[in-house]
Amino acid sequence: MEKEEEMWLFCTLFPEQHKFEKDTLINFWMARGLIENDDYKKLIRDSYFDALVAEGCIELTNKCFPSGESMYKVNAEKMKSFTKTGRVKLYHQGNASDPHLTDNIPTNLENLSLVCQDIDQSIFDQFKQLKNLKSLLLFHQTSKASKIIRIPYKIFYNLKHLQVLDLSEICIENLPSTIGEAKELRYLDLSYSLIELLPETIDCLKNLVTLKLKGCVRLYRLPEGIVKLTALRHLDLNVLGQLSFLPKNMGKLTSLETLSAFLIDNGEDRRISQLKNMNNLQGSFCISNLERVSSGMEAKDAALIEKANIKKLELRWSMPRLTESKEQLRDYEVLEQLHPPSSLEDLEISGYSGLKFPDWIGDYKVLHLIVNITLVTCVYTMLLPSLGELPFLRNLHLIDMKRVKSIDAEFRGDVNIAFPALERLTIVGMSRLETWTDVKEVDFPRLCKLVIEHCPKLIALPSLSYFHSLKQLEISQCPKLSSWSKTSFPSSLKMLIVENCPSFKRRFRKPNNKDQMKIMHVHNVWIDHEETANLNAATQVL
Repeated sequence: MEKEEEMWLFCTLFPEQHKFEKDTLINFWMARGLIENDDYKKLIRDSYFDALVAEGCIELTNKCFPSGESMYKVNAEKMKSFTKTGRVKLYHQGNASDPHLTDNIPTNLENLSLVCQDIDQSIFDQFKQLKNLKSLLLFHQTSKASKIIRIPYKIFYNLKHLQVLDLSEICIENLPSTIGEAKELRYLDLSYSLIELLPETIDCLKNLVTLKLKGCVRLYRLPEGIVKLTALRHLDLNVLGQLSFLPKNMGKLTSLETLSAFLIDNGEDRRISQLKNMNNLQGSFCISNLERVSSGMEAKDAALIEKANIKKLELRWSMPRLTESKEQLRDYEVLEQLHPPSSLEDLEISGYSGLKFPDWIGDYKVLHLIVNITLVTCVYTMLLPSLGELPFLRNLHLIDMKRVKSIDAEFRGDVNIAFPALERLTIVGMSRLETWTDVKEVDFPRLCKLVIEHCPKLIALPSLSYFHSLKQLEISQCPKLSSWSKTSFPSSLKMLIVENCPSFKRRFRKPNNKDQMKIMHVHNVWIDHEETANLNAATQVL
């Protein structure tokens, strides 16, 4: 059987209406040895998948929330044309509640998927004869809880040639230690199960490439032996949400591409230096507990700049430091040495206690591809970084920056046009902010949405007429803001929401005043939860 045909036939294992991500199918293919795992083969892997989509065998369904990943399903009718081969018997999909299940399955079957509806443990007795089985996928497609709560101890003595095992959404509470007998296993999915611990014998799975543990709400730690799985590329779980610490010596897993976060600990084998040689990390990545890094030199050991495949990076301090200058200086030195790769598109910094940001944050040579920046709870920082020079920055969120008193020329940078690509700007919880100045008429040419909230000392904004593309403006909890009469609203504005800005509301309660004329072109105006039409009616009564 040609590899291309076998890749297509693998899709017949998915039940009708079952939704899956692109990477799930590709990882199945790689686990079965149907395509290569090398980076330079990614274009080829994508082309096989895209061909199935183009042929209509796989259909795009929707986006998965909150990941935003596209979800697909198999077109059952289209796939029938690919199952008319002499060796289709190598693939079987059935309902596990069928009493004649084993009568329909040849003993030399290699790939089996079962829809498990209203079945119990007895299903595993029917697998003993399938000694050539390489793929076993159990699908749970009912609102009822699965009756399968454990995997029999001896099953892996029979299924020694398994390469793909998917037990996701099956309510198993443990995995037997005999899983170590499945030494050819490359793909193991236990996502959304009730498993609490993985057996220590997991370290026998030297060929394991993908281990999925998403949504395992009872899982609280990983076995220390997992660091022996040097072939592991994808360790897919919510590290921050599921674990309190990582195993020692995670730095040995130099092939890892998928790891959502690294948790720094004070022990020598869990320090940030473990990241030094993990240069294959890609996609979204978080470094947490940065308050445990002792110096800038130690942070430099992480060699973050070498991790060129990371697109989204979060640098997290668990809590702001005390107001001791020594600790604030240390945080600055740590952040300065966490110089990211130039491939970065999304950056979030939270809990940082330094008085200022290092220069690389506003350097377009460093962040020339950056699209999103979020700065959260940097409570001692007095100056905002110079972000106006970043050519592709589209979304900027400044949240809980309590020490910043002004937004000025330093913020826009030394450029002719500042923030040339910015579309959304959010300023929230800046309790000492008084003024925002030094905006030129050519700045922010693409700004569509501006949100300013909980800035109780804010007195003045730049002229809103400068924001020629602004469509939505939201200003709330800024009681001292009084510069409204000095500005006009751009003709592009479609929605204006104002809350707890008394001076603004007072001006619009005066009948026949010029300020009302400034927003006549705005389609939707809400002031203190009151639509402008109702407000005008109240004004006439006055």
